[in-house]
Amino acid sequence: MTGDGEGTFDSAVLSRGTVLIVDENRVDLHCYRFILRMLGYQVITCGTYQEGLNLLSCGQVDLIIVSQGSNEFEGRCVLERAMEIDKGFPVLVVAHHLDMPCCTEAMQLGAVEYLAEPITPQELEGAVQSHLWTRLTHNHSGIGRRRGNGNNLFDSPQR
Repeated sequence: MTGDGEGTFDSAVLSRGTVLIVDENRVDLHCYRFILRMLGYQVITCGTYQEGLNLLSCGQVDLIIVSQGSNEFEGRCVLERAMEIDKGFPVLVVAHHLDMPCCTEAMQLGAVEYLAEPITPQELEGAVQSHLWTRLTHNHSGIGRRRGNGNNLFDSPQR
């Protein structure tokens, strides 16, 4: 698991939110990380589904991107855990190819979007911006976040 800017916070990063990417494919993981970092998001990456599950229990994230995995939909465990924590939490499922049964299952479990590769940087940006903006502007805080702690652009200042 890796985080960016550990120990330091850039106001632009804080204003965009924190994205957790869970993908066992290292190439995809680094590609998504690079794109989102260039767009100003703080990005945390996990190379295994178990790492992603562990982070959900103690991390502070605003949106999750999880790989479907194979046709067996191994990424389901991360999606299900996020929904147990907060049914309104934005989880995007990405897949190497469109798999309608997995897509249907992901959406029924609570995913906000299912993206099949190839995914352009513009598609990724649009999906993340749309769902993260909706999340943050509807007074929700991310998994592990407490309102008013200054980690979220839309937190109320503590008085």
